[in-house]
Amino acid sequence: MYRTAFYVRQSKENVDNPAQSVQNQQKLLWDFVRNKEEFDVVGIYEDIWSGATFSRPDFLRLVSDINDGKIDCVMVKDLSRLGRNYIETGEHLEQIFPMHHVRFISVNDHFDTNDYNNGESMIISLKNILNDLQLRMLSQNIRKTTYIKMERGDYPSGGGPYGYMRSKTNPAQLIVDWNTAPIVKKIFQMKLDGKSTLGIAKELTNLGVPTPMQYWRSVGRLKSDNRGTSGSKWSHITVNDILRNPYYTGNCVNGRYKRDKINEKSRKTDVSYSNEWIITPNTHEAIIDEEMFKSVQKILEKSVQKRRASVAANPAMPNPFPNIVYCAICGKKLVRKKIRDHYLFRCDHVHITESDLSDLTVAALNNYLRRVHRRTYVTKDSLPVPSISDSEYKKNKIQLYENYKNGDISKMTYLQEKLKLDEKLEQIKEEEKKKTASMEASFSCKPSQNLPKKDVLANIIKKISIEDTDNAEFFFYPLPGTTTDFSSHWSMQRRPTILG
Repeated sequence: MYRTAFYVRQSKENVDNPAQSVQNQQKLLWDFVRNKEEFDVVGIYEDIWSGATFSRPDFLRLVSDINDGKIDCVMVKDLSRLGRNYIETGEHLEQIFPMHHVRFISVNDHFDTNDYNNGESMIISLKNILNDLQLRMLSQNIRKTTYIKMERGDYPSGGGPYGYMRSKTNPAQLIVDWNTAPIVKKIFQMKLDGKSTLGIAKELTNLGVPTPMQYWRSVGRLKSDNRGTSGSKWSHITVNDILRNPYYTGNCVNGRYKRDKINEKSRKTDVSYSNEWIITPNTHEAIIDEEMFKSVQKILEKSVQKRRASVAANPAMPNPFPNIVYCAICGKKLVRKKIRDHYLFRCDHVHITESDLSDLTVAALNNYLRRVHRRTYVTKDSLPVPSISDSEYKKNKIQLYENYKNGDISKMTYLQEKLKLDEKLEQIKEEEKKKTASMEASFSCKPSQNLPKKDVLANIIKKISIEDTDNAEFFFYPLPGTTTDFSSHWSMQRRPTILG
């Protein structure tokens, strides 16, 4: 019996569409499993969220339960409920679910991974592409509407920059908030007086000035308490954002940030060039005059140039890990990023320093290699190296000869194809020799306090799953002479737990 999870999702823009309601989806799924004894429904996971991203609260809870072994089967109304991002949807269907031996059923698409074949794979891919295309078209329409508002000088979204608020009579118009405008002026003056952004942030905190988050919460601008409970101290990032905001000069400046797709899953934005900005002058009252604003920008630019020179003098170090570091929560690969003088591997859910990850990897790898070296019968022949199927090669040659004998191909074609087969066989054998030598070198490594080279790690470690800043699980390739995977859990605080 399959421990089954219903996953239902409705986009925010379709909340009034009864055909796409989560209640409708649940009813369809219950009707499907009725009188089917193989399914035991153990949970219903519901999101009111865009299908462009997989960082949805209940979907992440579903993934967590799958990782914990609580779910054997995931069932949806149709593929678009799982997601509209073609790449990530395909990754879940073809990698993440199969890795955990989870059956996936899309009722309206008549798709069941237990009946998976190449033909269905193509149909599923096409449907995913169409879902992605539909999302892109919707994004283009939204961008066009947004661009028209930008050219008109309307303030795009939110309650306005710190120091301003939206007019009650015209929500697209900004008016000065005299409770916070003096703070904005003070920040600009302190920068002109030579204070750093960090120094300004510390002084505002010491003076007890409410942060923008605290102030907006106090006046009811933030409806969510979760957003307002953080941000009790001023940060240099907040100060820098205020100092760089051209809205304080009285001009509406849109298009300062851009992204390729409005529904980009990461919502990542890039800074636009100033010649790409959409500037509408004198749309609201200025808090900072043009001369002061330009003077501050010159000071900030000098700081940027100084930091760039420092980075150039200390170039980035190469990544010591192959593409094997994953998040235990969402299942995605972690991104390596330099933060000041150290590196982090991170995603939206977890992060770990490269130094800590290296220490954990060395400990886990040494434990693994000791197990290898205890196997005294390990020889070249026992290494798990892929082999050529001689029978398949001979079968292809016989088939080729029969085609020639029956007159299906000419003698010239026969000789050319035979030569190709021979050359391909030699090429594969040569590749196997290289891989054998590489694996022999990897398994002959002795325990060490240093992290091995990338190619050695790639031959031994299949995957590293990061659970939090201190804990990781390592999945190794089978020990030589065996077919059983080996895994171990390691922590910066606890002794290792051997899992396999």
